[in-house]
Amino acid sequence: MAIAEFGSGSSTLWLAEKVKQVVAVEHNKEWYIYVKNMVPSNCSLIFAAEDEDKYEQALLKYQKHFDVIVID
Repeated sequence: MAIAEFGSGSSTLWLAEKVKQVVAVEHNKEWYIYVKNMVPSNCSLIFAAEDEDKYEQALLKYQKHFDVIVID
């Protein structure tokens, strides 16, 4: 199962233990750096600046189907 997540943190780590792939989008630079050091290899963490359009469109570059999209 592949999951996309808007927001990252404990939920990202929890999901990574349960599924094949997690792609998480984060808008807070400091939090992104903190979480990036903790995610396992089946996670991709994307920093999308605090620009609302970039944040909302961050997953568009992935030409794949996500089984679940979480807004956290």
